[in-house]
Amino acid sequence: MAAGDIRPLAGVQDFVATAPLNLVYVADLDRMSGGSAEDKAFYSATDTGFIAQNVYLYCASAVWPRWCADWSTAKRWAPPWG
Repeated sequence: MAAGDIRPLAGVQDFVATAPLNLVYVADLDRMSGGSAEDKAFYSATDTGFIAQNVYLYCASAVWPRWCADWSTAKRWAPPWG
C-alpha cells in the first residue's frame, strides 16, 4: 500500500483525482512462463482488455459512471510503489 492519495496518477483529466475508485490493471511479465516478449505483451494486453470490458459492462448495467483509458507506462506508477 502506498501512503497518501495517488488517484491523480491515474489520469490527466481533473475528475480522475476525485473519482471514488480507479482500477489499475498490472501485468507481471516475469511471471509469464514461455513465449517471447512480444507474446507476453500481446497476451497481457488481451487479458487486460477482457477484464476492463467486463468491469465496463457491469458498470453500465448498474448505471454507474464509467471510463476506460490506456496509461500503459510503468514509469507513471513506479514512484508510489518503488
